[in-house]
Amino acid sequence: SLQLHAWIDHAGTRALLHRLGLALPVVGAYLLLRQLLPALGLPLADPALLQLDKLALGTTPALWLERFATPAVVEWFAFFYYGYYALVGTHLLLALRPTPDARSRQLLLGLVLTTCIGHALYTLVPGVGPYAFPGVAFVHELHGGFFFARVQSTVAHAGAHLDIFPSLHTAHPLFIALHALGHRRSTLYRYSWPVILFAAGNMIVATMLLRFHYGIDVVAGVVLAVTAYVISSRLR
Repeated sequence: SLQLHAWIDHAGTRALLHRLGLALPVVGAYLLLRQLLPALGLPLADPALLQLDKLALGTTPALWLERFATPAVVEWFAFFYYGYYALVGTHLLLALRPTPDARSRQLLLGLVLTTCIGHALYTLVPGVGPYAFPGVAFVHELHGGFFFARVQSTVAHAGAHLDIFPSLHTAHPLFIALHALGHRRSTLYRYSWPVILFAAGNMIVATMLLRFHYGIDVVAGVVLAVTAYVISSRLR
């Protein structure tokens, strides 16, 4: 008991427990959205989101990108779409370091802000996305390889299914890219920031080419990422 008390009383342990208390409930909440979002019984926002795309762009980007969606291109973007989990997971671990500094505090705050605001908006603007909405008429099905199969399996078995607005596959990578760019002189990001920026750009395009998001979802994700970066930079 005394050893446990001493362990908990250690400053590094308290910092780690504090960060875990912030991060783990947010991650756990996403796993519940698959049951909670349909239970709300709200009408799908897909017609409105599609209409916004048409008003702004004439069509939704997923339809325009269909002409480029060869199996090789689909597999390329599926690799980055699937790589989202590694990018976010790695940076979440960096944010949970037991001896935090200003950079890790900013990173954790930004990730939590992005995720919580995104989850809140999911409950207000539920949608299935272009790939599942009958109002979007694609000419051809998508075909890829190993990573496209992994993406399809993950979305089918672990996705919340109504989680499209805003696109967190846009917001999280973009926030991390902005964070890396802002700290590009640090040892961690001195050479990695261009790679992270390149990966984030491909992840954003992948959300539309793979037909999971409307253009307005991506715009909302960009706004969310920039907002989280500005707030976390000032409050760190």
